[in-house]
Amino acid sequence: MVAGYHEDDDAIGKAYDSRLVGRFVPYLRPYAWRVAIALALLLATTALTLAQPLLVQQAIDRDVARGTTGDLPWIAGLFAGVLLLGFVCRYVQALQMVVVAQKVMNDLRLQLFRHLQRMSIAFYDGNPVGRLVTRLTNDIAALNELLTAGALTIIADLFIIVGVAAALLWINWKLALLTFVIMPMLAVIMRWFAVVMRNSFRKQRLHVARLNAFTAEHISGMMLVQLFGRQKRDSEEFRGHSAHLLDANLEVVHSFALFEPVVAMVSAMTTGLVIIIGGRMVLDETLSVGRFVAFLQLVNMYYNPVREIADRFNILQSAMAALERIFTLLDEPEGVQDDERALDLPEKISGAVEFDHVSFAYTPGTWVLKDVTFSIAPGERVAFVGATGAGKTSLINLLLRFYDVQHGRILLDNYDIATVKQHHVRKHIGLVLQDPFIFTGTIEE
Repeated sequence: MVAGYHEDDDAIGKAYDSRLVGRFVPYLRPYAWRVAIALALLLATTALTLAQPLLVQQAIDRDVARGTTGDLPWIAGLFAGVLLLGFVCRYVQALQMVVVAQKVMNDLRLQLFRHLQRMSIAFYDGNPVGRLVTRLTNDIAALNELLTAGALTIIADLFIIVGVAAALLWINWKLALLTFVIMPMLAVIMRWFAVVMRNSFRKQRLHVARLNAFTAEHISGMMLVQLFGRQKRDSEEFRGHSAHLLDANLEVVHSFALFEPVVAMVSAMTTGLVIIIGGRMVLDETLSVGRFVAFLQLVNMYYNPVREIADRFNILQSAMAALERIFTLLDEPEGVQDDERALDLPEKISGAVEFDHVSFAYTPGTWVLKDVTFSIAPGERVAFVGATGAGKTSLINLLLRFYDVQHGRILLDNYDIATVKQHHVRKHIGLVLQDPFIFTGTIEE
């Protein structure tokens, strides 16, 4: 196990998880009207895309095949108008979804940060900072791809596939059915590709997580690295992690490189079948030249969304894994929580402190403090002296209520701090840390 690395860091997840989608949908509701506009524009874009080969068919059958040009100007103008309107629809649709994605990411990021602010210190003891930062950055960013290049794009591709299939059947149902015979072969290829890519992306994410964990740990501990002269040894270890990531990335690249030619080959086989059989229909005059050309264009359009869906499949998997990790973090209990009836301390207190038979353990059964009792009068100076691990810091953590005691109670001016709001306790205590933490910014800030 690499330091700072957790098993869920390399999780890929399902391509679609209804439970996670159900939890994610409420974040979209404030922007439902934008999503509705985007979906409507997707339908319009699909219709405009399908209109293009049909206009070509009209131009050939009405003019070119008859040796005239009377209708070509208005058909060409209509074709240009369709292209322009399609551009506008795609632009507005993309803009709406980018706005939705950014607003949803902002809402989730704010909720996650507020949740982290309320988590107990015990939570941070068991969760590396780099892992939590990844939740707020990389995992939230994965949702941007889900909304802008993932789910909605798949819906658009499905619209195109259904629309093209309907148009093929309308042009010539016999030729369309012959074309669909090859579809099961493509379905098997896509299923194989999904399995291979799932494994490849799992390896890739695994080695990314390990490399990030190793890098963050060794940069943070650079003083010790240099002190003990470990630069060469750590460099070799880093080289090993980087080599594993390189192999994983190349495996993904090879899978994509194989998939594209295979789909292209299936597409070429379909086109060849259409040319052979459709050409005979044209010679037999059971299919017009314009319809034949339009059919070929539509067949080519059929495979573009198929390739895109295979690519978007991996975005969906990554986004589902990111949602799983985000919601798992949001479901983490806050640990030390104020009771609904928690009290407010007075504005001024004298500062009397009493530990009354206090017992505490970070890990159940391993007591750091056991039946500790003492009292400190207001104005009295007290020093706690002991070996490392004796519990000195634990006393301060308990007094500040970073942790709750398992047994006994701690009194501040005769108030049991377990019954007082946390921030009221802490605002009356001044703590000078042994190792100060300096935040980025000016002294004034």
